[in-house]
Amino acid sequence: MIKIFYCTLLVFFSLHRVYAQNEKILLSDDFSSNNNNWLTYTGNKVSYLLYNGKYIIESNDSVVYRVGVPVSLDASKSYSISAAAVHTSGTDNYGYGLYFGAKDPNNCFIFSISANGYYRADEDVNGTYTELVKWTETTAIKKGNYAENILKIKKEGREWKFFVNDELLTSIPAQEFKGTLVGFSKGNAQRIEFDNLKVMQ
Repeated sequence: MIKIFYCTLLVFFSLHRVYAQNEKILLSDDFSSNNNNWLTYTGNKVSYLLYNGKYIIESNDSVVYRVGVPVSLDASKSYSISAAAVHTSGTDNYGYGLYFGAKDPNNCFIFSISANGYYRADEDVNGTYTELVKWTETTAIKKGNYAENILKIKKEGREWKFFVNDELLTSIPAQEFKGTLVGFSKGNAQRIEFDNLKVMQ
């Protein structure tokens, strides 16, 4: 019995190693430069900045702002999308996080957390939201200003798995992408610093 268990473990780890080796990095951005042509803009209500190795979205109104870049990802296969996010100021009960599978800012999917410790996932179709995962409190999120949280979405089989700081939060059926954009979303008056965006397949 012990030999069978040991052999099963060896097979599992061997397969995991092969899968990890076969993964390709489709996008890796540490925002030390703007090689991926991220939007940069400074206005009265919202600013998109590359500064000090971070991509920053800051606004003083109640609008949701989203920005992304195209990534050649096959949504029918396994993949992962991850990034670091730091809330530095503003309201603590509105979402910020990953924007993905997007055609444009009004046709997309969003995986958000809030600085007071909640997470959520949504689909937006022409400005109409469908709640895929309702706001849920979790201790996995580091709360408050200047706390870094790592958000990750993994597609495995037919499921999307949502992680914060390597802790699995929940999983739901994977949806069909609307487009190729991957990036960031931020709601209401907040300042968020994003870093280390990575898309792998």
